[in-house]
Amino acid sequence: MLLTIVASLLLALGATAIPQDKRATVSEVNIYAYGTGISGLPVLTDSNGIAYVSTNAQSNLSEVTWTIASGGSVPWNVTTNSTNTSTTTTSMFYIVTTANAFSPVGFVSSNETAPTGAETVGFTTYGSDIMFISGSTLESQFWAMETGASGEWELMWNVNGTQQGDSVPVTLKTTAPTV
Repeated sequence: MLLTIVASLLLALGATAIPQDKRATVSEVNIYAYGTGISGLPVLTDSNGIAYVSTNAQSNLSEVTWTIASGGSVPWNVTTNSTNTSTTTTSMFYIVTTANAFSPVGFVSSNETAPTGAETVGFTTYGSDIMFISGSTLESQFWAMETGASGEWELMWNVNGTQQGDSVPVTLKTTAPTV
């Protein structure tokens, strides 16, 4: 009898110790980049699906809104709101994780082929920070590379996290900058 009670208590305690993972999907999210000289700029896209951050909405860049889920098991979808047309498109967020890659971050629609080595799943939030789950490690290797246009950077994934010319590490967040 005592053994049954002890076993029941251990099972009850063990069940409460299991971490509960919230995997809620959140829509209409905006994501912002923060880094040296980049103070909460929105992530935008060009017509080729490459991600940028910019101080002002260039005519060649469009705003995106995100649908994100924690846990990394489903793609993060983005809806592009083009300023040039009345159409919207939905694509999946990707990074390229091949060895030594310093590659553009972008968006690919379901009827397009993603770049070689691209990952469309594995993204999660840690607080308000955007992370990529690599095995059992959370990574944030986002970098912003100057494009030559004033106040515009191409968003990159830097597998090694090593210094790259004309670029700075950035943190992507769901938190908007304070005014």
